[in-house]
Amino acid sequence: MDICQRLFEVRKELKKSQLQMAEELGISGTAYKTYEKGTKSLPLQVVIDLHEKHNISVSWLILGGGQMKDLPPVGLVRNAYLAAKTFQEECNLNMDLEEEAKLIQKMFARFYLESNKRKNVENIEERKTV
Repeated sequence: MDICQRLFEVRKELKKSQLQMAEELGISGTAYKTYEKGTKSLPLQVVIDLHEKHNISVSWLILGGGQMKDLPPVGLVRNAYLAAKTFQEECNLNMDLEEEAKLIQKMFARFYLESNKRKNVENIEERKTV
C-alpha cells in the first residue's frame, strides 16, 4: 500500500468525504484529491495536521510501518496507572503517595519504551518486505 492509499484509508476510517477532509486540513478539495490519487506528493504540513488532529502515525502514513493511529500519551499514562494499581492490589501493598507516584512513573517508562520499541521493530520489518 502506498501513501495515497493510506491517505484514503485514513479518510475512510474518519468517515469523511474528500471535501470534508480538505476543509479540515485547510486545503482545496482539488488539492486533496490529487494527494489521494497520487498525482501530487503529500505535503509535510498535511501529514503533521493529520497527526495533530487525529493522532495518525506519521511513520505509518509515510512509510506504512506500524499502526494507523499512535497510542496517545494519555493512553500510556492510563495503562501505567492501571498496571500500578493492579500490582499494588495483587501484592497487598500499602504505598504512600510518593511511592505510588514512583511506581506509576516506572510503569509509564516501561510502557513508553515498549511502545517505541514495538514501533521501531515494525518499521524495520516493514522495510525488509519492501
